[in-house]
Amino acid sequence: MFYRLVFTKTSKSRHLLKIVLLIAGLICDMAVVFGLILAILGSYIYLITFFVGLASSIMFRLVALTLIYDIECKLQGGKLIISKIYPNKTQVVLSEELNDLTVCEYKNVSDNPQANYIDLLVKEDGRYLIEGKNVKVLCNLDKYIYASILEGKEI
Repeated sequence: MFYRLVFTKTSKSRHLLKIVLLIAGLICDMAVVFGLILAILGSYIYLITFFVGLASSIMFRLVALTLIYDIECKLQGGKLIISKIYPNKTQVVLSEELNDLTVCEYKNVSDNPQANYIDLLVKEDGRYLIEGKNVKVLCNLDKYIYASILEGKEI
């Protein structure tokens, strides 16, 4: 059986910051073009402008790509797979068999300040702490995935 649950990690401020970073990357691209033209004419200070603008443009775009992502929870073949989906890649955070996982409801984030876990919370309801063999993940789940983990198999 295949069951998929997707949450989007976004907010208005993240969208605005992404747009601002992409505009800054565009401005850096213009500086790169002017720096290249003026560096060809023989001024070395503009060659430095070319490389700084190129590095800044790449950095702004990489940060803008990682601001908004989706959290995907999949039940497939008796395994729970939790992934972060960016526009250009997918990063698997947890991939383990259902009977190897333990799960508990997580009421308050300040309950255990020393806990080492990966925080993938998107909304305030349905917060669960999933413990695998090597990793702990704090994420949102629905009741079906929660019950499947408690049973140790897909229901």
